[in-house]
Order: sequence, then C-alpha cells, then structure tokens
Amino acid sequence: MFDINATPIQEDDLPAVAALVNEALTQVPISATVSADSFRRLGLLNEQGTLYPLDLHNDPAGWLLVRDRNMTLGFVHACTGYLPDAAAPSLVGQGPSAPAAAPPVGFIRFLIFPPGRNDVGGVLLAAAEKFLRAAGVRTVYAWHPQAGYPFYHAGVGISNGQDFYGLSALSEAGYLLTTRVLCYQCNLGQPMPEYTPARRLRCVMRPATGMPWSLSAFLPGEPQPCAQVQIKTLPEALAVNGKPRAYLLHAAVREEMQRQGVGRWLLQRACNEFSARGFAAIIAHATHQQAAAQAVLPQAGFEELAFRGYTFERQIPR
Repeated sequence: MFDINATPIQEDDLPAVAALVNEALTQVPISATVSADSFRRLGLLNEQGTLYPLDLHNDPAGWLLVRDRNMTLGFVHACTGYLPDAAAPSLVGQGPSAPAAAPPVGFIRFLIFPPGRNDVGGVLLAAAEKFLRAAGVRTVYAWHPQAGYPFYHAGVGISNGQDFYGLSALSEAGYLLTTRVLCYQCNLGQPMPEYTPARRLRCVMRPATGMPWSLSAFLPGEPQPCAQVQIKTLPEALAVNGKPRAYLLHAAVREEMQRQGVGRWLLQRACNEFSARGFAAIIAHATHQQAAAQAVLPQAGFEELAFRGYTFERQIPR
C-alpha cells in the first residue's frame, strides 16, 4: 500500500472535486449538480450563505484532498465558525438568532472518498483535525445541519445516511453520533383542505424582505402571535421545472395553545399560500427528538422521504 497524504486543493483540482461531489449527490434528493466554478462559489466560498444565520470562516487551508498520481481520490471541507445561541423550542428546526461571541467551533462540511477506502477517509479527517487544531478549535461538528452547502439537500448539512463508508470513517476517527434527521416534503399545486381549529384566530403573512417569510396566528386582541412559521425560498438551482421550492425554517406554537390543531392549521395555511404563489414544494427537516414535528408534519400534508441524515461531534484532544 502506497503512502497517501492530504494536501490543500488547487485551482486545477476544482473540476475533479466537483465531479466527486456530483457523484455523491446522485443518491441525495433535493440537490443540484455543480460545476467547478459554482462549487467554488457556493460551496467553498459559501457565496449564497446557509439557511441559518451561521458565521462561517472558510480558509483554503481547510479544503483538502487526497490524490493518487493523477486521480483525485477524496475530498474534505473543514472550516471554523460560530454557532448561534440556542433558539426557543420549536416544532421544526431552529429559528434565527445572533451568533455566539466565542469560542469558535469546527465544521466538517463535506467528506467524500471511494467506497471501501476508509484509509483515504481517515487521512482526510486527520488532516482536517490538524487544520482545526491549529485554528484553536476544540469542538468539531461533522455535517452540522446549519453548515450545509446551498445546493446540498435543501441547504442543510446533514450526511447521507446511505454513505456507510463515510459514517464508518467518522466513527473510526472518534466522532460520536449526536443527531438523526428526518426529511419531509409537501408537494404543492392543488389547494389542500385546511383543518379548522376551535379557537378564533387571525392570520398575518409578511413577505420576505431579505428575511424569511413569516406566517403568524393571533388570538383576538393580542399583539403577540400565539403561533408562527418561518419559510425561506431555496436557491434557484433547487427549483423544479422552473418552479421554486421553499424550506420550513421554523415553526412554533405557544405552550398553552398546543394540542389544539393550531400548528397543523398554520402549516396548511402556509402550504396553500405558497402553492398560490407558484411554488413547487416546501421542504422540512425534523430531528429524532422532535416528536411533535413528526406528528404534525404528516397531518399538515407533508410526506416523509426515505432520506436520513446524521450529525456527528468530536472533542479534539489538546
């Protein structure tokens, strides 16, 4: 067995790395193919940003690959950044919040290597850890949901649960599985019947102006909403036959209003609103801990996809 080493990516490597990424995306729904240029802009430079307000610092020294003569065998993208403060409990996902001040954490945003070549995966992860340790990072997240590529699975950075070799390489490198993520999709086009909650409510939809769309439910005479969903339009590359798709970023119902059908109705109202605006679908994710989301989403017209995603965490020793 020859010695293999990971080295920083060069401009000439971009087409081969983009081809590796596209090969990985063939098994992943809600993704778009990339060229060398779009991969650099949208992935490495994160030009369009993430769905969540995550502060990422991309350094070319964290764009690492393994070569075998003239062939690119594997690629890993490691970067530093700051996780936002914990948001209020919600039905689905996390709402926007300000980035934490310190300390920085590390992210493995993408990892790919040939099936069965865990030695390549191990070399890539070791090189990524060396880079992150030099940057002062102690906590590393692999495939963190908020650090996704905008063209990968609706912009959410969860691993492909069918990538058994990648999952195995992470485990062998000391990463611990922390979160399992389920994916849902509501196909739009025809109006759906809306559940009528027993409570009298008014509904206000505020269009996006550089921010996510918000749909809020208010009790009579109350200035603050008792329930709210936030939805963000996905990048144009993820459109279906020219129709855009949207992402359910946040959904929450005030505690005393839960179990009254308010969340179900508000999600159905949102789906009908976006259907009328010409959207093809709304995508949603829920973690395995979010039992309420797993119950409400199917009731609101969302279908669970077979795709499963995973997030890992590792503490880098000093």
